[in-house]
Amino acid sequence: MVDIQNCGARSGGEFDNTSAIQQALDSCAATGGGTVRIGPGVWMSYTLYLHDNTTLHLEEGAVLLGGPDPLRYPEIADNPWWIPARCSRLNRRTLIYAEHCRNVGITGRGTICGNAHAFTEVAMDAPQELHWVWKRKDDRKIPGRAILFVACSDVLLDEFKIENAAGWSLWMLDCERIQINKLRIDGEMRLPNMDGIHLSACRDAVIANCIIRSSDDALVLRSHQEQLFTPRPCERVTVSNCVLKSGSSAIRIGWSGDYAIGNCSFSHLIIEESFAGISIYLPEIAPIQFDPPRGPDCPTPPEKTLPFAVENIAFSHLIMETQNGPFMIRLADDACCAGVRNIRLSNVDAVSGGYPFIRAAAKHGVREILFDHCNFSIRPCRRNLEHFAEFSRSMIFETVEDLHFENVTWRRCCPVKPESNQLSYANKGGKNEK
Repeated sequence: MVDIQNCGARSGGEFDNTSAIQQALDSCAATGGGTVRIGPGVWMSYTLYLHDNTTLHLEEGAVLLGGPDPLRYPEIADNPWWIPARCSRLNRRTLIYAEHCRNVGITGRGTICGNAHAFTEVAMDAPQELHWVWKRKDDRKIPGRAILFVACSDVLLDEFKIENAAGWSLWMLDCERIQINKLRIDGEMRLPNMDGIHLSACRDAVIANCIIRSSDDALVLRSHQEQLFTPRPCERVTVSNCVLKSGSSAIRIGWSGDYAIGNCSFSHLIIEESFAGISIYLPEIAPIQFDPPRGPDCPTPPEKTLPFAVENIAFSHLIMETQNGPFMIRLADDACCAGVRNIRLSNVDAVSGGYPFIRAAAKHGVREILFDHCNFSIRPCRRNLEHFAEFSRSMIFETVEDLHFENVTWRRCCPVKPESNQLSYANKGGKNEK
C-alpha cells in the first residue's frame, strides 16, 4: 500500500496534490500494482490517471476535491480506444481517468467531490419558474465527468460517494466485467447535466445497493457508437436494490446515434420522486446539438452508423413516484431503428403525473411489450417537457405489436399538496443555496 502523504500530499483543500497522488499511483503500478491510500482530510487535485492492477482507496473522512481551475484539467488526447473529439458537448476533461486498464478500481468510504460550484453560476436568463437553476460558465472548460473509464475490464467501484459532479458523475465506455456496489451519488439538484451512472457499450456489469440522486438522468444505458472506432452493444447489465431520484429520467435507455442495447434487468428499485421513470428514448438528430455533437464547430459525423435496437429488458419489483409518465418508448419519426422488443414490466407500483405511453412508427418494430401485475395511480402533473407533454396526459400506445396487460390496475388520485417535497427545480422558495 502506498500512502499519498508519503509522496508529499498535503490536506486542507488548497494545496494542489495532483503530482503527489499521481506519483503514488505510478509507483504502485511500477511495482506490479496494489492500493493507493487517501486518508482523512480534504485533498485537492486535478486529473488523475489510474493504471492496471491498481486500486485508489479513500478512507472514511477522505475527500478528493476537484480543483477550481478548469484549464488545469488537460483535454484527453486522441488514442486507439475511442474518439474524444466526438465527446458530448465537445468536453474532453475529467477528474479521474482510466484508459485500457485491467483489474482497476476505486474503493473506500470517502468522497470524490467534483466541486461543481466552481464552474457554474445562477442562470439569470432562465424562465421565471426556473430562475434558481444554475448554468455552466463554459461547457468545454469544466471536468465534464468526475470519473471516466474507457476500454477497461475487471473494474471494481465500491462504497465511496460522488458529490457535486460538474457533469456526469460516472461514465464507463466500452468496459467489461464491472462491479459497482454501495455507491452514493449525490449533488445539488439545480446543477446542470449532473447525471448519475452512464454505462455505454459496456458488457457484463452489475450495479447493486446504490443511492443515486442526480439533477439529470440517474441511470443510463447507451452504446455511444459515434465515440468508438468499432460499434459495440451494451449488454448483460444487472441493476438491483438501488434508490434513485432524478430531475429527468430515473432510468434512460438509448439516445441519438446509439446502437444495440439488450439482455438487461432492473429489479427491486425505489424511484424517489423523479421527473420521469423509465424512458426508452431516441430523439431526432438536430443540425445543432450537444450529443452526439452537431454544428459548425463539431467534427464531421460518421458516414454510416448501425441502427438502434433494444431487446430483452426486464423491470421488476419497482416502486416509483414521478411527475410525468412512469414509462415511455419514444422514437423519432426519422429514427433508424432495427426494433424494440421483449420489454417486460412486472410488479410495479407507480404514482405518476401521467400515463405510460409508446409513440413509434411501424418501421421501428416495437413489439412484445408486457405489463404484468402493475398498479398505476395517476395524478395531475405539475410540469411537462416537450417529449412528455403531448403523450403522458392520456394512454397512448402507437404502432405496437403484441402489447399485453395482465393484472394491471389504473386509478386517479389527488395531486400532491404544495407543501410536500418537490424536485429541486420546483421546490418551494427557490433560494440559491450553495
